[in-house]
Amino acid sequence: MHLPHLFDPKNLLRDGHPRGFTLLEILVALVMIGILSAIAAPSWLGFVNRQKVNTAQSAALTLLRDAQSNAKREKLGWQACFWVDDNKVLAAVHRTPSDNQCQTSNGQPLIQGDSTAIRFTSNFAEDTTGSGKYRVQFKYDGSVNGRMGKITFTPRNTDVSPRCVIVSTLLGAMRTAKDSGCD
Repeated sequence: MHLPHLFDPKNLLRDGHPRGFTLLEILVALVMIGILSAIAAPSWLGFVNRQKVNTAQSAALTLLRDAQSNAKREKLGWQACFWVDDNKVLAAVHRTPSDNQCQTSNGQPLIQGDSTAIRFTSNFAEDTTGSGKYRVQFKYDGSVNGRMGKITFTPRNTDVSPRCVIVSTLLGAMRTAKDSGCD
């Protein structure tokens, strides 16, 4: 097979003008892409952090509602527990044991992926060990057993506004809030 027309210098030029881009044009395009990336990166990171906090808030509300619905369905006490281990926010939902402690053996990360990017604070009651495991207990009828409160999520190392889940009545009403609603 003979393809001399592919390597003919006359085919590389059309109307006396070279095809393609010059080195200067390529460098200018790369510099422009770099500048646009530098402008967009902080916004993107803020968006990702906000999404992680929103996901944690949603997951916490789901766990609390699971514990409450399990308590109503089984007519037994259930609790949702939250704690930090290795900078990861972990959570578990289980029946309320007689010693009122959180069972950490079935704890799962609150969010999938990088759960170390989120930190939480809570004014819920700690379990009886005093080890930083916070719990919300629900009685057999779904009402709160003991203290009402909130769990607040913020990303580590950034100033994204907080998101929280609030257990606001003894009957077990829950709601979410953000920004100043978490104060």
